[in-house]
Amino acid sequence: MEAFYDHPLNLVLDIGNMLFSLSVFLFLIYTVQAQSFKSRTSKYKFVSQHEGKAMRGAAILLSLAVGFYTFVLLGLTIGVHEKFGYMFNTLVSVVIGYGLGYVLWQYMTYYHPFILEKRLNDIRFGPMQSPDGHEMVLLNEEQEDIHLTKEMIEEEDTLSVDYDVWLDKLTNYKVIEKYDTRFHPEICDSCNFRTLLEKNEEVVIAPQEHKRGLLRKHYECSYCGHMELKDIEIPSWEEEKHASHHDHPEHDHQLV
Repeated sequence: MEAFYDHPLNLVLDIGNMLFSLSVFLFLIYTVQAQSFKSRTSKYKFVSQHEGKAMRGAAILLSLAVGFYTFVLLGLTIGVHEKFGYMFNTLVSVVIGYGLGYVLWQYMTYYHPFILEKRLNDIRFGPMQSPDGHEMVLLNEEQEDIHLTKEMIEEEDTLSVDYDVWLDKLTNYKVIEKYDTRFHPEICDSCNFRTLLEKNEEVVIAPQEHKRGLLRKHYECSYCGHMELKDIEIPSWEEEKHASHHDHPEHDHQLV
C-alpha cells in the first residue's frame, strides 16, 4: 500500500481514531469515578444519575467513529477520486454510522434500564458488616419503621426518598441509608419497559393547620407515551410541627 500517511484518507482515519478514543475514554472515566465511591448511597446516586448519560455519550462517539472508519474502508476499496465515488462513500458511511447509533440509542433507552436496575440493586443490597465484623440484616418495611422518625416515614410516603435500615442483631448497631429515587424510572404498566419517569408535580390541595393537603405527581412513559397520576397526601402544618419535634434517631447508628 503506497504511503498511506500522505493519503487524503489519513485525515479521516485520524478523526475516526480520535472519536473512538474519546468514546473509550468517556467510558473509562465514568467507570473509575463510579468505583471511587466508598459510600454505598453516594455510589448509588452517582450511578443512577450518570451511567445512562455516560453510556449514551460513548455510544454516540462510537457511532461517529464507525462512520468515519466505513468511509476509509470504502475509500481504500473503491476510491474517492471521482465525485460519484466520494458521494457514494459519504452516503453509505452516514447510513451505517446512523444505523449503529440508532440501535445503540434504542438499547440504552429501553433495555439498559433493566441492566441498570440490577446494578443498582447490587450496590444497595450487597452484604454489610458492622464495625465489630458482624453480618448485618436488612429490615423489611414494617420492621424498619420503628427505627425511623416520623419525618423520614413521611419522606418515604412522597415516593421521592427511600430509607434502608441495617441492624447488627448482636450489638443492636444500626445503619440507616437514604436513597433518592426521584430520577429512577419505574416499569410502565402499558408496555412493561422501565421507562416511566416523573415529569412534574402539582399541589392540588394546599395543607392547612389541621387538614392534610394533596400532591399530584405526573408520570409519562418515554417509550409508549402512557401517562398516569399518583396522588400523595401532604402533612398538615400541625403534623409538620410535630415531626420537627419528634424524637431524633438514637446514637447507636449511622445515617448515610
